[in-house]
Amino acid sequence: MTDHEVTAAVEAVERQLRDREPGTDDEVLAREIIVMLQGRGWRPTEAKRPPHWKQQRPGPGEDTYREGLAAARESLGGAA
Repeated sequence: MTDHEVTAAVEAVERQLRDREPGTDDEVLAREIIVMLQGRGWRPTEAKRPPHWKQQRPGPGEDTYREGLAAARESLGGAA
């Protein structure tokens, strides 16, 4: 959905909630809103895994930290 379509859908949902009859069944209202959004082109989709090349790499572990610290100390001539 484009930004314009999202704005129009939000306004439509706001109108549905504002004009709601007292005592309206929540489930019925929710279904009406879903049908209305689908009529505007919204389609729920399952989340997809990112491609393997976009997957986050694990952060540095304790071993990597200690190795880096030892290398830094060594490069400084054993100081610190």
